[in-house]
Amino acid sequence: MMIDNLTDGEVFTEMVEKLARSHVRRKLDVSHFENLKGSLVKAFITLLGPEVMTEEAIGAWAKAYAVITDTIQKTIDEQPKA
Repeated sequence: MMIDNLTDGEVFTEMVEKLARSHVRRKLDVSHFENLKGSLVKAFITLLGPEVMTEEAIGAWAKAYAVITDTIQKTIDEQPKA
């Protein structure tokens, strides 16, 4: 669903915020998402091949993922402390 809404910034942000809130309840934090980044990129390279996952594409994914983790961190920071 997130991929389907990449072009709708408002909906995409809402989805990332919802994801963050659900993970906070499970005691996960942004570091878990940051750790996932490397595995995701490796999976994309394996599945899509180096013709698609060029250095430029990897850089673009890194920038996009940084936006996601920044949104997750902001959402976590806004949650009431237990």
